[in-house]
Amino acid sequence: MLDGFLADAADWSLAERVAFAKWVMRASGHEQRSPRVPAPLIRRLLAPAAAEQAHNEPGDAEAQLLLAVLGDPSGAQPVDRYRAAVALAPANAMIGRVFVRAVLDWTDYAQHELPCGYLGDPEEDAGLLEQAIASANAFGLGVPTADLLAHRLALARAAIAGRIPGGE
Repeated sequence: MLDGFLADAADWSLAERVAFAKWVMRASGHEQRSPRVPAPLIRRLLAPAAAEQAHNEPGDAEAQLLLAVLGDPSGAQPVDRYRAAVALAPANAMIGRVFVRAVLDWTDYAQHELPCGYLGDPEEDAGLLEQAIASANAFGLGVPTADLLAHRLALARAAIAGRIPGGE
């Protein structure tokens, strides 16, 4: 059934494919692992549509966001696509919320071995956390989110200062 749908969707205009990709990702809460977003749909329709849109309209912040969430067929890093989306639409609450969630996911991984060690680059994480705090404050994401971001930032800064082992 999905193969038939994807075959039909191949005949859609770019505008129709992009509109569908944006709709599906909004409906899934911009969660790639949602049951609403099977891998063949991502690989054959959603990511290619977002990539073509981002290439044709580099100012489309939501296309940049989709590439961050879905993976960019060109191999660009998700963090670069998130940063582009936030830079293009700093007042977009949806993009800000998805960015904050991604930063929390990344720093959760980087900090999950604490107090034994920090994984990854704490300086990069500190910069991302500062951006995420600005987004959280701008969109009123609430005290628990702001407190968690501030705590993660303090841990990244401790790793930068050498008070926590690890880091790249």
